[in-house]
Amino acid sequence: MYNSVSEKDWVEAAHPVSQNVRSDIAGAGCDKPYFEPLIPEERPDIDSPYFVYFGRIHEDKGCKTLIEYFKHFKQKSSNKVKLVLIGKNFMNEVDTSDDIIYTGFISDQKKSFYLQNSIGLIIPSPYESLSMVTLEAMIEGKPVLVNGYCDMLKKHIELSHAGYAYFNKEEFCDSLNKLFTMTEKEKAIMSKNGIAYIEANYNWKVIIDKYKYVIENITKP
Repeated sequence: MYNSVSEKDWVEAAHPVSQNVRSDIAGAGCDKPYFEPLIPEERPDIDSPYFVYFGRIHEDKGCKTLIEYFKHFKQKSSNKVKLVLIGKNFMNEVDTSDDIIYTGFISDQKKSFYLQNSIGLIIPSPYESLSMVTLEAMIEGKPVLVNGYCDMLKKHIELSHAGYAYFNKEEFCDSLNKLFTMTEKEKAIMSKNGIAYIEANYNWKVIIDKYKYVIENITKP
């Protein structure tokens, strides 16, 4: 039982198996969370459009490159888009500015607010095995921009059609521009794609049914 298509391909390329060996993609379930709405006094004070990153603020997670790429994006454009970094800082320095906001660790309620009101999620990590934050963004109908060198993340995008993958600084900037300038119709299509992908592949009922089938048939030839 694999987390993703990429994981299955990687394992079976290293350890070829017989066609008779049963396998499936299971991963983990992702339900749309519900939180009580924040009262006005608790809402983050941000009045500009923004992209968001969730997770450890760490160079190994691609955060140093993310900041570098985003600064390049801002140098090329005159828009008011910002980048919000949410998570514990593990880097010596976080390059904050008027365009890059670091919140530190915040409640799930505030994290949900930031995601729901963002343009989309950015995942710069080159190493992921499933990426629950990607699934969480898609179930909320938000597009995701991912590091194309992470095959698993790239596969999520290819299968869902709910975002973009980038391989260099210029592709990163082009993708941000595409997401920022999407029409309402394009946003609705991408949102629908992401939700449909999660419901078809990472809904808890779908995953539990897969495991039930495996357990019930494990002794059958």
